[in-house]
Amino acid sequence: MKKNKLSLFAVFSSLYFFPIFPAFGQSEYVSHNDRFIEDIDVNFFSDARVRYQSISQGNLENPAEALTFRVKAGLEFNISDWVSALVELEGGDALIDDFNDTVNGRLDVPIIPDRGHLELNRLQIQSEIKGLRLTLGRQNFALDNWRFLGNWQFRQNDQTYDAARVETGLWGGRLNIGYIDKVHRHFGDDSVFGEFSGSSYIFNYVKPALAGQFSIFHYALDLETGTDLFPNTSFSSVTSGARWHGRRHWGDYGFNWDLSVARQSDFANNPNQFEAYYRDVGVGLEYKNLEINLGIEILGSDNGVAVQTPLGTLHEFQGVTDRFFLTPPQGLRDYGLDIDWDLGRLGVVERVKFNTGFHQFTSDQSVRDYGYEFNLGISGRVKNTTLLLEYGTYKTQAIGTDQGLFTNDAQALILSANYSFD
Repeated sequence: MKKNKLSLFAVFSSLYFFPIFPAFGQSEYVSHNDRFIEDIDVNFFSDARVRYQSISQGNLENPAEALTFRVKAGLEFNISDWVSALVELEGGDALIDDFNDTVNGRLDVPIIPDRGHLELNRLQIQSEIKGLRLTLGRQNFALDNWRFLGNWQFRQNDQTYDAARVETGLWGGRLNIGYIDKVHRHFGDDSVFGEFSGSSYIFNYVKPALAGQFSIFHYALDLETGTDLFPNTSFSSVTSGARWHGRRHWGDYGFNWDLSVARQSDFANNPNQFEAYYRDVGVGLEYKNLEINLGIEILGSDNGVAVQTPLGTLHEFQGVTDRFFLTPPQGLRDYGLDIDWDLGRLGVVERVKFNTGFHQFTSDQSVRDYGYEFNLGISGRVKNTTLLLEYGTYKTQAIGTDQGLFTNDAQALILSANYSFD
């Protein structure tokens, strides 16, 4: 794997923590730091999640079963009116581990990439002066609808970034620019694919426009994973695009829309040469607490290389069974129908929401069927605990030359409970 000269995380650690500890024999310095520490406002935060997940896959005789938990806890230090710092630990493990976690070699059961871990999840310092915010260190963030840049909140191990990021208001909108030194992926430190290294740059600008919100973005991602002997740089890409989305209401009736277009091409040391396009068109109709959405998302292909979104929050898209974790070489078209019903309060359960959806998947080039999926889910909240049930069934229509998870039928059941200690 590519060796970084010096990670932002290491720079931040040395610069930030060095002044906190007094030098021996300097009583005035010790006294100054005692007063400094007394003035710091410290806040504790934490949450925990337990999840049961079962996946059956057509080419494997046995299903995968996982009962996993994850705990996050941290401290936020408000040092002054314009400087704060944050440290957060994250740990998790499996109580039932009958699954392939991508490291344990269990090829007889489907993949559930929730390996046990204990790690430093975030360590950042943040400064905000007159609307300009600088965040330096290990952090998580998500931009727009999380399609190209997200934090993979669904998995038990967050995706975090060693990065320097600036946010500020500009021309009535919000500018977000940054440099990413390393990506800590949800696979964990034990996996050869657990990190992306390289020099990546992000630009995102969002502004209210035309009864909605308009954004433009440019993500130049230098992503290297694998090992020193077998590095993988095929995920490196530069993506430039725009998104317009919004929502309007007239009494009990409503209408929403989401339109996106982007161009993606090879970048840095990517051995492939391609220029492919991403398009997303979605519209929705609302009546009181019922919403029906129709859409098509197209991840195009060129030269046998398709649009990929390796830093996106992928479980939010293309169904519950995660069959299209990687876009097939011929690209992908996802024709989707989703129905959301906000049920409000049912007994002791608040914020009850029911949803169901259908996805028809085809290739982008040649436009032939890949498969289809039916989903349903229900969520609610009891005091500080959020409950979620998701179910998905996928039926493949792939042919013999296809490769990938989408070539096998699959069923997935997910039950989770997330407790916030706030």
